[in-house]
Amino acid sequence: MNIIFEVLHQALGLLFHVTGDWGLAIVLLTIIAKLALLPVNLKQKNSLAKQQEMSKQIEALKNKYKHNKEKLEVELQKVYTKNAGNIFGGFAGFIQLPILISLYRFFIVMPVEGTTIILPWILKLSLPDPYYIVPILVTVIQLLPNILVSLGVLRDSGIMKLSVGNILPALLMSVFIVVKAPIGLGLYFLTSAFFSAVEQICFTIYVKKAYSVQ
Repeated sequence: MNIIFEVLHQALGLLFHVTGDWGLAIVLLTIIAKLALLPVNLKQKNSLAKQQEMSKQIEALKNKYKHNKEKLEVELQKVYTKNAGNIFGGFAGFIQLPILISLYRFFIVMPVEGTTIILPWILKLSLPDPYYIVPILVTVIQLLPNILVSLGVLRDSGIMKLSVGNILPALLMSVFIVVKAPIGLGLYFLTSAFFSAVEQICFTIYVKKAYSVQ
């Protein structure tokens, strides 16, 4: 992880040299990291979507052959064989954990004292947001896919509607991490949350259709 940490340090310095703004450098570094992890994320989402479809098929077979256990076992085996690769596809997300942990560590100890045009009310990126604007934005953006489902904008997406179950984790993360964290880390979470929300929405609308279970 020290190697990843050093790469991030050098990359942030280079981006600051190009942009002249630490906030823009953080946003660009986060986007670059998220783009690098995009193939892994899409593979994981595709695998989870197929697992959800497989669960529906299994439930349908159980209802269809509830009085014929032998036939049910045969049909279930066909489904498991067909989707064998997808069962382990969800573990692809673990590949990105070392990178995400390094990003988190990096932004916590990041030696940045400057300001940014992105957040003009911030005096130093090493200080927390005094008005809690960034934590609120992080929470709202994290819940954006759920909000769109609740409003009926996204249909048949597999994304849960807005509820206490998905609001609570977002609120807890904002309260315990973003509220007291340096604004540099908050800017990373804000950019990451926005990228992830757009990624999830685009996957739901377009990519999921291309990888639909046959």
